[in-house]
Amino acid sequence: MPSGLFFLRKVETSGETWTHFREGYNALKRVPAAIIVNTLAAFLDFSKIASVLEFHGLRVGIMLSFPKPIPTVWDFVSLPQATSSPTLGFLVVSGLLTLAVTSVLILYYLRYISGVGLLFQTNASSSRVLDIAAYQFILFLFTLFAAVSPSAIFLILIGLFFAFYYFSYATPYIVVIGNKSFASALRECIAMALSGRYLAFVLGYIVLTLLLSVPLTLLTVNGGILGIVVGALLGGMAGLWLTSATLSMVIRGIPQPTAVQ
Repeated sequence: MPSGLFFLRKVETSGETWTHFREGYNALKRVPAAIIVNTLAAFLDFSKIASVLEFHGLRVGIMLSFPKPIPTVWDFVSLPQATSSPTLGFLVVSGLLTLAVTSVLILYYLRYISGVGLLFQTNASSSRVLDIAAYQFILFLFTLFAAVSPSAIFLILIGLFFAFYYFSYATPYIVVIGNKSFASALRECIAMALSGRYLAFVLGYIVLTLLLSVPLTLLTVNGGILGIVVGALLGGMAGLWLTSATLSMVIRGIPQPTAVQ
């Protein structure tokens, strides 16, 4: 069989893909309080809040996003261009602090949603924070090098980042669901991507973020402080739904959790 046809046969059907989003919605109804994590994460992104508060006028736009463990309203909002750029020192310090905090949040957030929201128990230990942090650190390096690179290299880095992210974005989920090491989870994630098992899900996720971005951009960017607050809550709800849907896809796509590797 030609390799292209083999790949297409492995791609999930649209019905299977929307099953994950339906299960994500059911999980949202079981763990609505978890949106506090997405909401607080949005309020900790001071640079994006500042760019919105500094903006004057009417902002209309769209945003496309790939799956991530803790989506916030900023993943659904087309932001106005910032009036100033942060210093390299600020990027390094804030990036590392964010990495440390979010690595802990990701572990317990995904473990809670999996067990209570999707009724799938995982035995991921607290030490898996280090495996999540290792993945987060790679993403941080991409961001840092892109920030200090000239335009030509910047474009190359952006292309490499999106390629790497597509093949690896489920890594933190696999770390938690399968109680896997970073290296083991990354290998399994790449295998899932190459098999085509999550292509349809990614496309569906992108379409949903595009649709959500229109009203959330209008509300959050143009609504002042109240718009940011309401947008953070609504974006947190959307983020919890999409994270739960991604967890559902990963749970169905990998073997049952095994002993610590």
